[in-house]
Amino acid sequence: MCARVLRPARVSLLICVLTLSALACSNSTPGSPRASNQPPPATQSVSTTPVLTTTPTQTTPAPTQTTPTGDRLGCGEYCLQAGGYGGGEEGQEYITIDTSKNVVAVEDTVPIKLTCLLRTPCKGAILLESVNSLTDFGRSDLLVAAKSTRTIAVEISAAGLDELRNNGGHELIEVYADYGDPDCPPGSVLPCVVTKKVTVTASAN
Repeated sequence: MCARVLRPARVSLLICVLTLSALACSNSTPGSPRASNQPPPATQSVSTTPVLTTTPTQTTPAPTQTTPTGDRLGCGEYCLQAGGYGGGEEGQEYITIDTSKNVVAVEDTVPIKLTCLLRTPCKGAILLESVNSLTDFGRSDLLVAAKSTRTIAVEISAAGLDELRNNGGHELIEVYADYGDPDCPPGSVLPCVVTKKVTVTASAN
């Protein structure tokens, strides 16, 4: 049998084919995934920015200003218009004035202690009037919880402070506790106002 003689060009081509086959076999191992030209899937990014939750802001009324002589409530519309009480009908008094007959004014206020006898809050106005000159000595809103006692600091008016200074630091006043806002309770005395005479003494300070 005669040996086949390969030409140099064919020998080079054969060597090239064998080399490529060997590389293909080495890159393809059993059980391993075939290489892909597609780019690897993008990794899903997870945001680390904290999520802010909004809590509804609750609006609360301004707190009552408390002084050594009680709670300052100011004087609203009903308080400003209160007064001019006349005779009326007999009935039950649903608020009591527990302030003693002699009180000391502190920080230009008069402490008025009240007890509400109703099952609902007593609401209205407190009026202070000089007995001798009928000067508007001071006034304040009245608000006392049902079946409870509260001390309200009634601010003395400018005219009231003048009366107090002109009378040697002492002034006899009439206290009006009006609990008729918005209406007088059934069975109440009419007008629904309780009164008491009190002597106010200026503070030593």
